[in-house]
Amino acid sequence: MAQKINDLMTNNTEIWDRRAQAMRPLAYQDIAIIAPTKANNLEIQDQFGRLNIPVQINDAQSYFKTTEIQIMMSLLQLIDNPYQDIPLAAVLRSPIVGLNENELAFLRITDKTDDYFSALQHFMLTYEEDYAGQAYADSLQPKVAHFLDQLTAFQSIARKQPLATLIWQIYQQTGFLDYVAGMPAGAQRQANLHALYERAADYERNGFKGLFQFVRFIERMQNNDQDLAEAAAQTTDNAVQVMTIHGSKGLEYPIVFLLDTSRNFNMQDTTGRALLNNQLGIGIDDFQPESRMVVESIPKAVIKVTTKQESLAEEMRKLYVALTRAEQQLYVVGACKQQADLLKTWQAAAQDDQLVLNPSLREKNA
Repeated sequence: MAQKINDLMTNNTEIWDRRAQAMRPLAYQDIAIIAPTKANNLEIQDQFGRLNIPVQINDAQSYFKTTEIQIMMSLLQLIDNPYQDIPLAAVLRSPIVGLNENELAFLRITDKTDDYFSALQHFMLTYEEDYAGQAYADSLQPKVAHFLDQLTAFQSIARKQPLATLIWQIYQQTGFLDYVAGMPAGAQRQANLHALYERAADYERNGFKGLFQFVRFIERMQNNDQDLAEAAAQTTDNAVQVMTIHGSKGLEYPIVFLLDTSRNFNMQDTTGRALLNNQLGIGIDDFQPESRMVVESIPKAVIKVTTKQESLAEEMRKLYVALTRAEQQLYVVGACKQQADLLKTWQAAAQDDQLVLNPSLREKNA
């Protein structure tokens, strides 16, 4: 999609402006991406950032899942307790330290039995005796030493200073805030890091204290599938709009990309041991003690057919909403494993001479 949008912009594509009653050049704000769910929002933000396409994502899926926030949360976990392998590996691999996979493996090999932080300490203690003079170890030692010195300094600040001060010192001493500015969508990434600082300050202003409590607070939010809204960045109004089908109701755009159309319709309401219908009641599987088999009861079979038809109708209404948001150009985007199988399905539909597909074909290929 990003490549196609680049092509549209570089080819000076024109669209019809209804207000001016004339053709005009296409702008990013004339383009919308509509998707069934928010699952691809982070990937869209990343890929569009790589091609320097401004994008405005409504209801970003996860603030805590952005790369820069995950790195900062891993570092805060380490400052609280360095004996945690996964956060430690994340920070060592991040731009803050900058180790590669081979260097991480080398450190592990030096001490195969202890936790990873102990392996780092073991490497530093045995470096002069066992590894000095080896080119690989000589290039690795300054990085590890610098990281351990920084970690010690951050732990000292965490014991004496407020949490917000600790976070700001991390930004200053590691240069991480400046680094993310040079990444794709750098302005948004910087805004996210500034928001983490502000939220840490708010956390302590509300009477809570300490790094340990803050880290646990964030972990509880993530475990309960709660999140904070993505920080607002100072971005241009001229950006590609990304939204869900529900969020697009009542809106129209000259050019629309309908994303992820290779997903099947959601039939979750037709699965399970018990099905509930507002009109028909409840249908439950029948257990037969003699054969010790569970079979579908007749009431459940009736409710399953009715619920499936209702679900299909609702999914078709959502699809209709999505397909009618485009004023001038509509791109239907999907992926398939086997092109031949997909074409065979489409040919079956093409053989129907009616403009509306018959119900059995619609249900079969939903």
